[in-house]
Amino acid sequence: MRCTFYGPKTDEEVNFDEWENAVQKLRYDLMLIRQDRCRPDEVVSYAKELAGRAWGFGDLLFLALGEPGTMPSGARVAYVYVPTFLGAEILMVSVLKHPELLQDLVFAVVLRRLLNGCMGRDFRDRECMEILDRADVHEFTERFGFVNREFREAYRNYEAAIHAAAAQRRPRPLRRRQTF
Repeated sequence: MRCTFYGPKTDEEVNFDEWENAVQKLRYDLMLIRQDRCRPDEVVSYAKELAGRAWGFGDLLFLALGEPGTMPSGARVAYVYVPTFLGAEILMVSVLKHPELLQDLVFAVVLRRLLNGCMGRDFRDRECMEILDRADVHEFTERFGFVNREFREAYRNYEAAIHAAAAQRRPRPLRRRQTF
């Protein structure tokens, strides 16, 4: 299993087919890791390499395929936030399977900052919300929420809002018809 993700190439023309393939490869890699179809050493190596490809500014990191400031909003979601969420989930699943990854301080800091990047749009985008709805994100925030307490709290608020909305949409129980 090879990490083929790359950061923005500002000196080249945008190739949306290539970018779509990169996002699909992240989805495929996540599936392989989640289903234990990789050797443990491959997962650890992949996670560290992917973490090393995150970039950003301040306390925010992203796994973006292009320069966010030059993209329209829809492209920013597809090629900045979706890869960032997928990459963060890959790192979270990797930590769930190999908690020793957090002993690497650089990896732990990158993961914390990448989770900050995930909070940039307040979990508003459908594709990002689908990623958040996976069980491994919940388990990670429960077991390793100390990595990024703000993300854990934002995720808990997101879950509470989803449950509250679901409770409001529940249909009323049907009344039995009285028969005479």
